[in-house]
Amino acid sequence: MATQPFSRRNLLRALPAAGVLPAFQGSAEAQARTGKLKITKFATYRSSLRWRDLLFLEIHTDGGIVGLGEATCHGRVEEVEPALQLLGERMVGMDPSGIEDHWDRINYRISRGRSGIVMTSILSAVDIALWDIEG
Repeated sequence: MATQPFSRRNLLRALPAAGVLPAFQGSAEAQARTGKLKITKFATYRSSLRWRDLLFLEIHTDGGIVGLGEATCHGRVEEVEPALQLLGERMVGMDPSGIEDHWDRINYRISRGRSGIVMTSILSAVDIALWDIEG
């Protein structure tokens, strides 16, 4: 009997056969749920590490999936946090998939072509959190 090299994928395939976990049904459920997942809220969390203020964003969905993004903007956390909360109010009820479309929409509607460190931090945090949900 030939042994397969150890990998995460091979381990996950072997767990149901070993009776440790039930067979994975995630892909069928995910396909059935496509387009039905909705954003329910944005939550921001501040922390300080030495001289640096950190800001994290959680995007919650009605399916229980939470995406985590990071919006640290040195010296500007007080500006970024309320902007993220305002954006969260606008995105509640939206489907989190189609991340590039969300990015374009946010960039156009909020910045209207203006850029800067605050806008970049907001876009970055939402982008990271949405990709976390997608993954």
